[in-house]
Amino acid sequence: TPSGSRGLLTTRPAETGAVLLEVPLSATLMDAPTDDEAVEDAALLPQLSPPWSRGLPAATQLSLSVLSRRRSAGWAAFLASWPAESPSLAVSCEPDELRALLAASADPGIRRLGTDGEELASLSAESCAHVSSLYAAARDAAEAAYCSGSLPSEASFRRA
Repeated sequence: TPSGSRGLLTTRPAETGAVLLEVPLSATLMDAPTDDEAVEDAALLPQLSPPWSRGLPAATQLSLSVLSRRRSAGWAAFLASWPAESPSLAVSCEPDELRALLAASADPGIRRLGTDGEELASLSAESCAHVSSLYAAARDAAEAAYCSGSLPSEASFRRA
């Protein structure tokens, strides 16, 4: 949408309740059900994150799910369409570069941060620390399940 939100835009009127888009579950990435929920459809199992990640936060599971599909024939083209480089983080930008990035954002809240680079740099540093803690928890879970060899690098995890 013009504001930068996700959504669906139609070119003609649609009736209330009309199905405008259907996405098969086989074309989705998802986190696993909680331990006390069962996966009722065995066809969904390949879409889930690795079994050892089941107790981790949803964002961690989704990142691991994306990374496990990088070489999958059904996902390779889609994942290759993502940017080759992660966006610059505020902590790694020069002040002028940061102001330009913020000014170009479609999100008014982000543009407002352009007037306070210190606040954005602080938020970015917090975000980096949070992702590092998510990765550390994933590493610990993988090691506990004797699957640490299947864990991607922290740089790959950050990008996903």
